[in-house]
Formats: sequence, C-alpha cells, structure tokens
Amino acid sequence: MLTSEQLRKTRPEDSDSAGVTTHGCGYFMLQGYDVRIVRTSVSLSDIKAKFPDSYREQQFGSRQGAYYTLFPQYGDRSCVINVAMNTGSLEFDLRNPATASKTGDLDTCQLATDLTNKIVPLIPESA
Repeated sequence: MLTSEQLRKTRPEDSDSAGVTTHGCGYFMLQGYDVRIVRTSVSLSDIKAKFPDSYREQQFGSRQGAYYTLFPQYGDRSCVINVAMNTGSLEFDLRNPATASKTGDLDTCQLATDLTNKIVPLIPESA
C-alpha cells in the first residue's frame, strides 16, 4: 500500500519517553509530503485533554479518530490524525511543505485523511 502511495521509508520512529511509547516509521514522497505513522500508547481521550482547542473527532471506517494541532508553528502545512486502537492509537503526522512540487498545492489535512482512510481498513478489528 505504501508503495502505491509512492512513499519510501526513512527510519524507525520508536521511543519510550515520559510514559508514552511509540513504534512505527517515517516515510517520504519524493517532491511531496513526509509522514510519520506510529502506534502510540496515547489514547484519544489523552489527546482531547491535552489539545482541547484544536481536537476534532472524525470517524475513519469503523474506528473513532481525531484531528488536532500538534505543531502550531507549521500552520496548515501540518496535520495530525490519531485513530483509536485497543492499547492507544495509530498516529498519522503529516507535513506538506509548500515547496513540495507534487503535493505542496494540496490541502495537508485532506492528504492525511486520504492516507488514513486507505490504511485503517487494513488494521485488524482486534488491534
């Protein structure tokens, strides 16, 4: 699926800091956006409590999800979506620089939404 999206893996994105565990990878599209896709121990209720001003719920297939502003310094060039899982959530942290010739003129949150909608159906219901 990531190949069809022209995404290439950059590096693992694993950490365990301040009680938050993440495991996943970073990806990039040549002349396009960058995205981190990580499983995290952070739940949607944790996110809502920490980012109440920007938190917006959204259904992604059979799973509840939410948009929020994690990096306000990037403005509309950054979009973060977390989708609920049994032990936290799956995070899509997408950055779309205006200088990206393939995607820079596209809406960053729409790119993140489209990618999320392609990946969520691949997640087992038990996850």
